[in-house]
Amino acid sequence: MSEAERRLTVIVSADVAGYSHLMEVDESGTVSRMKALIEEVIRPVIAAHHGRLLKLLGDGFLAEFPSVRGAVQGMLEMQANVESSESGAQGEKPIHFRVGVTAGDIIIEDDDIYGRAINVASRIQGLAEPGAVFISEAARSQLGNLEGVAYQSLGAHSVKNIREPVRVYRVAAADGGTNAVTRWRRHAFLDPKSMRFQTIVVLLAAGAVFAWRSLPEPDLTPPAEQPSVPSAAQPASGPAPAAKPAAVQEASIAVLPFTDMSAAGDQEYFSDGIAEELLNLLVRVKGLRVAARTSSFAFKGRNEDIRDIGKLLGVSTVVEGSVRKAGDKLRITAQLINVADGYHLWSQSFTRELTDIFAIQDEIANAVVAALKENLLGEELAAPPETITSRVPNMEAWDLYLLGRHHFHQRTVESLGKAAELFQRAIALDPNYAPAYTGLADSAMLLSGYGGLSLDDAIVRAQPAIEKALQLDPKLGEAYASLGLLEDGYLGDKAAGLKAFRRAIDLNPGYPMAHMWLGNLYSKNGQIRDAVQSYTRAHLLDPLHPTIATNLIGMHIATGEYAKGGAVADKLLAAGVTSPIIYRALENLEDTFGHYDKGIRWGHEAEKAAPGQPATMLALSNSYGGLGDFDAAERWLAAAEKVAPENFQAFGQRFGLLFTLGDFDGLLAHVDRRLKQVEGGDPSSVVYRSFRAFAATARMIIGRYAEGVEMFDGVLRPDGTTGFGIQADFQILGALVYAYQKLGRAAEAKKHLATIERLGNDARNQGFDGPAWLPGEAVGMVLGGKPQAAVKNLQAAYAAGWRDYYTLATAPVFEGLRERDDVKALLARMKADLEVMRARVDAMNYPGPEV
Repeated sequence: MSEAERRLTVIVSADVAGYSHLMEVDESGTVSRMKALIEEVIRPVIAAHHGRLLKLLGDGFLAEFPSVRGAVQGMLEMQANVESSESGAQGEKPIHFRVGVTAGDIIIEDDDIYGRAINVASRIQGLAEPGAVFISEAARSQLGNLEGVAYQSLGAHSVKNIREPVRVYRVAAADGGTNAVTRWRRHAFLDPKSMRFQTIVVLLAAGAVFAWRSLPEPDLTPPAEQPSVPSAAQPASGPAPAAKPAAVQEASIAVLPFTDMSAAGDQEYFSDGIAEELLNLLVRVKGLRVAARTSSFAFKGRNEDIRDIGKLLGVSTVVEGSVRKAGDKLRITAQLINVADGYHLWSQSFTRELTDIFAIQDEIANAVVAALKENLLGEELAAPPETITSRVPNMEAWDLYLLGRHHFHQRTVESLGKAAELFQRAIALDPNYAPAYTGLADSAMLLSGYGGLSLDDAIVRAQPAIEKALQLDPKLGEAYASLGLLEDGYLGDKAAGLKAFRRAIDLNPGYPMAHMWLGNLYSKNGQIRDAVQSYTRAHLLDPLHPTIATNLIGMHIATGEYAKGGAVADKLLAAGVTSPIIYRALENLEDTFGHYDKGIRWGHEAEKAAPGQPATMLALSNSYGGLGDFDAAERWLAAAEKVAPENFQAFGQRFGLLFTLGDFDGLLAHVDRRLKQVEGGDPSSVVYRSFRAFAATARMIIGRYAEGVEMFDGVLRPDGTTGFGIQADFQILGALVYAYQKLGRAAEAKKHLATIERLGNDARNQGFDGPAWLPGEAVGMVLGGKPQAAVKNLQAAYAAGWRDYYTLATAPVFEGLRERDDVKALLARMKADLEVMRARVDAMNYPGPEV
């Protein structure tokens, strides 16, 4: 055995994204193309940059370079050459490499190599998206500022078999390049949905409060699937990209919507309800993972192969069927299909009187479980713990409940109002049916989020309905999830909300909304890693749910994990899931990166898909405001206010527009009117303290500092925070520090600045990074007397996509920076960028609101 050699070097690990799928589709063609790329692209590039190909791995390679500079330049060149080579592959899925680069020790012994550097490079490569080059902190520290290369911090990641977290950076051609990463970002337009993290002292004190929705309350549940519309992410002229299948778990099932076979074809809500109730029964089977309704019902009316549906949803079996309802007679046919081969494991028809519907559903559920035990899963799968007949109302009430859920799933202001009406009617017929009360509460809270109900009215309607549901059924997990949403999102009691969500998940671990709403709680509290975990679990249960996906994307991008966020969105778009929520999410994300023209394009797609929705109008108002087209921003805002005059988000955006236009009398009248409306209520409530914070901030930003500071009494809690969430804490405390500094009250300013710094450090440790975070961090630096550091942050934000010109140009907190030549240059670049985008938007001649 030869003596082992240890040395420092630079290691590159690369593999082909989706290699198994490529081989499955065309094994010989994939092998042939790989060989050609290795000989014609990879070997020449490595040699040209003085590297050495260490090992071919079938789906990738290991290479060694004498310098980080050579490795990075070589891999960027390789990615561009691979893309160019693969761009001409007609009818074939292009090959894209994922690349990881690090510097460190390797050991060479008996013609083999191993060591920590190889492990780290491999793990970093596993984090990279197709077409990207990711590097470690060790490589970044040696690279310096390489001309022509842009860097983006993606935060620290815990990876398998590496003890310490690995900090990762994306590198790309500074001119945007043409590699797959740039193309994805250009066409998919992804950015953090809810993490536009500029501070109130920037956004409110600046007047650029079109971004007041810095942390908008996320849409709570998805809308009905809308017809597919062309988008930049999925051009109308080409085929949709192949959807990446979810990981299949053996003990897993999806229930597809049953087909309405009635003569008139008017019983769709009833056939949907049959499938949904069956799904709800199977959710209660211990050991069985059930794809949620949103995902399984996304295939309604689509002629898809069951095997493809199963793979996309990550399940091993699928139930489908049909319902024929004629008078008092009912015929249900159901079958259980194995996804792996498409064969039927079980099939049966049931003909009964309509009054026997619940017994039929129990029979189907038990037959499905028996078939799973016999054919796939074995005896470890438990039987359903309860039957539908143990928890149903009278037939007419149940029919109204199904119709209510049908409207509930449409997710528009109108449909949610109709759903609430139907749930009320169901309750009138059967006051002891707990799920109807939960539906009523959820409808009220969603109506508030979608702009059809005020926060106060939502609480008044939801709270007693939830209490009644829990009184009737103390083991109804959905009711505890609704309680958690109410406590956390509306009453501001995070501890009570957390307790309720955990109870909901304990009772019904397969309910995705409980996991998503818990993720929202963690997100607002700055517990990003916990939020990602909850959203990921919800996404696994409901992989095609637009709102769950949007929240998960927001978390990934807030922490700098753009590849993961992009993969989530790509999956939904590839599966044909199109909805106003997705378009609005893309609009918000695009705005955060400063591509307002593209954000406006997505907003108009949302408006076409579901016209007249307040959420879409407000999103468009925000995008036009960021672009500087205040006339258009006013038109869309006024349209939203006409439809939903008491909407909280509309209130915030009106606040910003009034200040931007210099209408200070109107601004004070605006905030004081709403504050007066809530006076006399509970002064500790979220609603009262929120409007008081607005009124206080309004006074501060127009120079009435003492009055504003005094009004903050009752907004902050004893621990110095608001309890609204870490983002709001950071924003409001920034405004307060600024006011105290203007008043010369150094001790108070120092006290709140210390809280900001503590919150900022906590947020950094949680992984906050990127264009949405850096400007807010810069405000803290200015307030702390670190102008040079603030300018560097703003420049980094611009490099990452930040284009909030009006914030930097008008915010009082930045007044001292605006005299600097480097900041003047930055403002000039931002203004020029906005002018280019404004010209593009003007050329598109988009229609205005119809309301």
